[in-house]
Amino acid sequence: MVWFGLVSPDKIPSCHKYGGQLAISVPKGNETAISIILAAKMSGKEVLVTIDDSVKFPHGEYCRLEYITIK
Repeated sequence: MVWFGLVSPDKIPSCHKYGGQLAISVPKGNETAISIILAAKMSGKEVLVTIDDSVKFPHGEYCRLEYITIK
């Protein structure tokens, strides 16, 4: 599992915090999402993510990534 933090959410989801940031998990095997997130970070760009905070992964802690939109 890979996780990343939300920078400025428009709504505060019910997600676990790690290092002071709301943590969003990317399930193992979703290399496309991981590549997009890493590419955005390396280029200093942001991506828009959609989460459902009623879906926790793994073990009911982190909110799971649902969709990514490239800005």
